Amino acid sequence: MFNLNDGDGNNSQTVFEYLGHELIIRCANDLICARPLYVQCCSLPTSSSTRAIQRFYQGIDQACQQLDCTLLKTTAISVSSSFNSLCTGVCNREFLVLNNHDNNNSVINENDFLIGLRCSSGTINSQGYVQLKDLFQKKNIHLNDILPFRNNDGEEESFFSLLLQKTSILTPALAALINELVLNRTIKVIKYLKGKASTSTMGYLICYLDVGLARMIESLLGSSTGTLTAELNGQQWPMMPPIFTWIYQHVNKIMNFRSVEMIDCLIYFQSGFSQDEMFEYFNCGIDYLLVIDHTKSSAEDILQQLTQIHSASFLLGTLTSISKYVEKMFIDCIYLS
Repeated sequence: MFNLNDGDGNNSQTVFEYLGHELIIRCANDLICARPLYVQCCSLPTSSSTRAIQRFYQGIDQACQQLDCTLLKTTAISVSSSFNSLCTGVCNREFLVLNNHDNNNSVINENDFLIGLRCSSGTINSQGYVQLKDLFQKKNIHLNDILPFRNNDGEEESFFSLLLQKTSILTPALAALINELVLNRTIKVIKYLKGKASTSTMGYLICYLDVGLARMIESLLGSSTGTLTAELNGQQWPMMPPIFTWIYQHVNKIMNFRSVEMIDCLIYFQSGFSQDEMFEYFNCGIDYLLVIDHTKSSAEDILQQLTQIHSASFLLGTLTSISKYVEKMFIDCIYLS
């Protein structure tokens, strides 16, 4: 994506610092509420510039300071166009067991509801950048171009500046609340939408490759053997960050439709054209997806607890029972136009 810059050396070095930071933060965020102990950088960007590599490590150091963890030096580092890192943390073992995706099909029930957390309003998931790069190339958009919309502060800004906004981590207060709600089983499942992790060697946590909002919800419903659907009412959601609205207005004209029938899950949208693609590829301003036990808390109560320490928390929808021949997910009146 950032190879599309206009050749500004300072901008390039800023990108390397951003990439080092995001590599570590997004990997650590995959641990959810576990406390990161140390990280290892397993790959370096393909750059011959010593200064660029230094800025890359500066970004990693900033992330480690933010996470209060240690960077382990390693000699087994590959030079690649894709970045890899390893983050090791520690948490209550019961938290791992309760958030084990293998057991989702037995714990997710009808009338449970979905909560979205937004921690970094303008940041995009990794898969979204792939689509965004294609959009920029086809529309001949440059990173230094001024946004065709105002940013969240109502000011003018370049695409480059907006896309370099760094991903946030859970605040200690929010992490503590989530940990408490998982342990008392109010939160049945919590997933991070902007990482790119895989199954741990112990088999406790299974995190999916970077996907959009709809794909993540499908992954939760996929093990329910066709008995549950997610009814998501877009009219109840807060305004999507403007970058995603802008992307939608262009993306639906250039993307090719990808059927999801291969996993026996259909998505149906009441209004709008190609909004399924938008939700398939992009996180749409949502960082964490929570499944809440409806017998332990109402949507109003859980939102009140979350918004006391984190303002960007909202109800996405409810899980309902269906037959296997009915659409797997229904999103009513999405607000992308």
